[in-house]
Amino acid sequence: MDCCIVPDSISNSSKLTHVEFARNRLTRPIYIVFGNLKFLECLVLFDNNLTNESFSVELSFVTVLTECRYQREISVANNPFTGVLPVSIGNLSSSIEEIYAGGCKMKGRIPKTVGNLSNVRVLGLQENPLSRSIPSTIKGLQMLQGLSIESNNVSGTIPDSLCSLQYLYLASNRITSYVPDSLWSLKDLLGFILSSNFFTGSLPSEIGLLKVATWIDLSMNQFSNNIIIPSRIGDLENLNHLSLPYNNFEAKGRISYYELLQATNGYDESNLLGNFGSVYKGILANGICVAIKVFNLQLEYSFKSFTRECEVLYSLRHRNLTKVVGVCSNDDFKGLIHDYMPSGSLDLRNGNVLLNEDMVACVTGFGAAKILTGGENTAYTND
Repeated sequence: MDCCIVPDSISNSSKLTHVEFARNRLTRPIYIVFGNLKFLECLVLFDNNLTNESFSVELSFVTVLTECRYQREISVANNPFTGVLPVSIGNLSSSIEEIYAGGCKMKGRIPKTVGNLSNVRVLGLQENPLSRSIPSTIKGLQMLQGLSIESNNVSGTIPDSLCSLQYLYLASNRITSYVPDSLWSLKDLLGFILSSNFFTGSLPSEIGLLKVATWIDLSMNQFSNNIIIPSRIGDLENLNHLSLPYNNFEAKGRISYYELLQATNGYDESNLLGNFGSVYKGILANGICVAIKVFNLQLEYSFKSFTRECEVLYSLRHRNLTKVVGVCSNDDFKGLIHDYMPSGSLDLRNGNVLLNEDMVACVTGFGAAKILTGGENTAYTND
């Protein structure tokens, strides 16, 4: 047969708690058959040809299923319902834990009432033409472990305070925002996929807090970093997939102590640069001439100075800042590797203004700097 129709009489089996007809060829509107099963706990109908009522713009079966007060799972993915997800989704049973509704041709926006589903652990709405922003009320889903909204037309920002997530899939949308700070510290996050969006901002060192993450995909966004991709990514011992292509990261990285040792002939005094203290000229293995600022770890403030200078350079972007091409950091050595400025210093502010080969002034040396705005966490420069 080309299709299969479940008889209306199944609704007379009023004590049914589990109904599973997945991967068949079921047709007709869904609620005609399953809407009167008051004790229904699990409804599993994915991969069929079920439709919505032709006269209804909204997905009427969602409203009908609100009468099933014991329901724990709704799995209706990959059915051509074609309708608007109604606000009545927020009236589903308080015991509902799993909703799988990907690939259902659902239109409109995700209703704010979804935040009423306080016991939901999995919410799958992927591969629908849903639009507008993710409602901030979703933070009410404090038990939420898996959220999949990938391959929609969702825009706006990611709500904060999703504290129990293990999987977050938002790929292939139109989200334009920073990633909330709270998401970088989700201790149980295993999969983190934000690819093919318009995310901006830098990757913070807090990414190293995602200790159990196995899959991180941030490709095809507008992320950027002014110094390096954070070294704390190396703390992610369980990570087996990391994807960062097609962003605005600069080609900067970690350079080993031994490479610097060779580049400076063992930090020979002949390579000391002017009156800049422990700054050495060096030639890397790839032939690039650099200036290496070495921090004296014997001094009490050196660790703080190194960290602060990294933070400032990490946050600033300006054509007249000396370019940082790398960093070397271990327990016994801290160094920043800058572009070499061959034309010397203007001798202003202890030699922090240098001249490049085209006699353009470039600023360097931010060890004593503090990043200040109203919120004391951002820096801006003007062209």
